[in-house]
Amino acid sequence: MTDPSATPIAFTRPTTTDPSATPTVTTLSNSDNHKGGGVWLIAFITRLPSLTHEEYCTYWREKHAPLVTPWFPKHGITDYRQIHLNPATSSILSLPGENTIQYDGILQLQVPSLEAWAEAVKDPFYTDVIVPDEQRFFVGKKMVIGVAAEIFVGMEGGKPLI
Repeated sequence: MTDPSATPIAFTRPTTTDPSATPTVTTLSNSDNHKGGGVWLIAFITRLPSLTHEEYCTYWREKHAPLVTPWFPKHGITDYRQIHLNPATSSILSLPGENTIQYDGILQLQVPSLEAWAEAVKDPFYTDVIVPDEQRFFVGKKMVIGVAAEIFVGMEGGKPLI
């Protein structure tokens, strides 16, 4: 018998409001839903070149977040995290021969399942409001999306857990 949780799910994420553009189709397996806690979607984001780093961070935090967070409960999204990176200062961390991250932010969303996310991105509010707003501060074609297979916590609250 086939495990239904391993059934691939295809969803389309609009990258533009241009109706003639070809949408991006991603196929995922719901077997990535570990331990019943949902699935973490992770996206690496590049700001629009027309925005300064500060303008990008301010818009994402103060305009976009209040727009999208009321929509999340409708689709069972339980966690939303913005990690603001500054590639200009990330170079301090680099070692000889290594590259630093070339993104301006990381988005983390916890969704109940990949099926729930596939349905969420079909919602007209997502396609008609959220996607156009995203285009005001980041480059959709440079976004890299992944599904966290596992989140290992080795230390929490200053105490080793291993």
